[in-house]
Amino acid sequence: MKRTSFRMTWAHWVSLFGAWTLLSVFFAPELYLFFVYRKENIGWGHALILSLANTAIAAVLVPAVVWLALRFPLGRNTWKKALAVHAPACLVFSVVHSSLYAALCFASPAFHLLFSRFHPNLLTYWAVVGFVEAFRYFRAYSERERTLANMQLELMRAQLQPHFLFNTLHTISSMMHEDVALADRMINRLSELLRMTVDRIGRHEAALSEEMDFVRGYFEIEQVRFGDHIRLEAAATPEALAALAPSMVLQPLVENSIRHGFRAHGLGGVIRIDAFASARRLVVRVTDDGAGPRAFARAGGMGIPNVRARLSQLYGEAHTFTLERVEPHGFLAQFEIPLRGAMPEDAGEPQYASSHR
Repeated sequence: MKRTSFRMTWAHWVSLFGAWTLLSVFFAPELYLFFVYRKENIGWGHALILSLANTAIAAVLVPAVVWLALRFPLGRNTWKKALAVHAPACLVFSVVHSSLYAALCFASPAFHLLFSRFHPNLLTYWAVVGFVEAFRYFRAYSERERTLANMQLELMRAQLQPHFLFNTLHTISSMMHEDVALADRMINRLSELLRMTVDRIGRHEAALSEEMDFVRGYFEIEQVRFGDHIRLEAAATPEALAALAPSMVLQPLVENSIRHGFRAHGLGGVIRIDAFASARRLVVRVTDDGAGPRAFARAGGMGIPNVRARLSQLYGEAHTFTLERVEPHGFLAQFEIPLRGAMPEDAGEPQYASSHR
């Protein structure tokens, strides 16, 4: 298994020493009461100084502990070697820390703390090692989850694209015996779509304008297959067009409308795509006036489940995806995702519109 690299950033160091300083301030009253119990009244200010001195000494020694924790991690196959290093190191840390603490406080009644800090310092050493290990494992877990999510998204895309490609090639094969010119036109359109697909390999998101271009090319192929009785209309604001959306997200929604709203029942009608920005959210709607939810309820295939799964993988709880009835007949598929990559200017009314007959 590949070893996950981990480096302490300035933010990590600031967080570490900030938390340690707060802990020292928190334990200052305990130190004060310790001297009161020994009938050595050193005052609150002196107790706070002693407590902060403990942090200052640790600030000098902890980077070495962190380096050792990174250099000798307590992994499944490395724990024996790591313990052989950390066991003596923690003793050295404790003795050095206690000695420096006593030397710093030599002129105070705290000189007898030379060995009273020995055991707490042992715990401090292993707490730092545990802190580093926790960050290292968290980083490894995050990278593994991200890799698995990317692999799943790529698998979904690999399932969807051959599905469309197979249907188109089957149609072209049939048309070669009836209308060569029309078959040639479909081949040209298909080559354009494949080029657009190849250009987006490795990208889970693309500008919505690119998705609009892709779905228009797809619809032209479908029109060749099924005739002009189906029309595609689209309207989107500039802000929506510039926003990022999942790649290949519109095509399966439009395909669902064609297959289950119109083609399965020999109907004609309109498919409409609307996209706009609202409250820093990208809203995209695909509606049709076809057969409606009864046909959809019986429909199989991978298109809609694929879209639902990819939205969930990319945005988690930050997205919504709904399928609804449109009265008096028809169907609506809508998704909302965080608005990212959009132009700064706001545009509420549709600024882009197209229609394919």
